Amino acid sequence: MGSAMEPGRRARLAAGVAVALLCGLVAVPVRAAAAEAGPEYGYAYGYGCGKGDGRAFTGGGCTGPRGPKGPKGDRGPAGPHGPCADVDTASGPGASEFSAVLSRGRAYVGARATPTAPYHWQDLTRARTPGFPRDACGVSVRVGGPRVYVKVLTTGGDIYENSCTTALVCTLGWTAVVRPY
Repeated sequence: MGSAMEPGRRARLAAGVAVALLCGLVAVPVRAAAAEAGPEYGYAYGYGCGKGDGRAFTGGGCTGPRGPKGPKGDRGPAGPHGPCADVDTASGPGASEFSAVLSRGRAYVGARATPTAPYHWQDLTRARTPGFPRDACGVSVRVGGPRVYVKVLTTGGDIYENSCTTALVCTLGWTAVVRPY
């Protein structure tokens, strides 16, 4: 009985192969024709994008028509180049400590008698210390003898310096330093 089943089994197997082959032969010309026609027809891989309706086949589906271009937005206000803030600290004579702070476009120098005492601050951007650069972005402090020296670096790479007494009497203006490059 095994040999009697074999011809029927062969027939089913041959029919299955013939159907698969037929589907493959039919699908190849359809895909080839769609590829020759171009993606604007969108028939490749079963997507049906219509020609002339503004939609295009992108490989992952059809896209809709492109919308109108809108007006440009308003230009933002002019201002400093980013949120520049900085702090630097140096030891002074005895147990004193000096700090320079750059915050919200202003420079300050401060002193305190001990590391835990409150600071006494002086604003270095006031009229008594003219020449402070508007685009300061970094600050440093150094103590040398009876003076405290503060330097700022601008966003353009310029360096300016000022100094005060260790008692924070600041009456000198800002002076440009020659660029390091």
